[in-house]
Amino acid sequence: MIGDPTYSRRKVRELLTGLVRLAHGRGARRILLTSVEQGAGKTRLTASLKHEARSLPGASIAFVSRAYLDRVQPADLGDHDLVLVDGPAVIDVDGLHDIPEVWRRGLDGAVLVVIKRRTRRVAVEEARRWLEANGIALLGVVWNEYTLPPVFVQLARVRAWIGRMFAGSKERS
Repeated sequence: MIGDPTYSRRKVRELLTGLVRLAHGRGARRILLTSVEQGAGKTRLTASLKHEARSLPGASIAFVSRAYLDRVQPADLGDHDLVLVDGPAVIDVDGLHDIPEVWRRGLDGAVLVVIKRRTRRVAVEEARRWLEANGIALLGVVWNEYTLPPVFVQLARVRAWIGRMFAGSKERS
């Protein structure tokens, strides 16, 4: 995303071109982006990929949020080279059961987003087994190196920033 320090545009572009190559190499046109757990940055990453896809020449890429899966059928998106679905976390309360059956059958594979130093290998293996048991092949893993700090740390930073802003305006008065 532009102006977002979370992901550099270069890294997002590399990931997007890698996903396009992966899709062409494996014959996969509909790929689920999922994570082992909530908070892995999957939705933010998907938004960054969507933004970068606008400037990627030669590839027609569609993005579908899980909120729209019941309104759009996989066949409706047939003319795109690649369809990326922002899905729920695999090991969630409901797992992928939020995804309509027609979409689960229409997915060619999944890419799993994991968090550096937090996601355990055992959890990744469990997610892989769960995906494969539901007929979805694991195509790859994205290792997310960025995690947001806890909410109380974010609030403390915002308070400090506001304090600096007001201190600067008092000095100018």
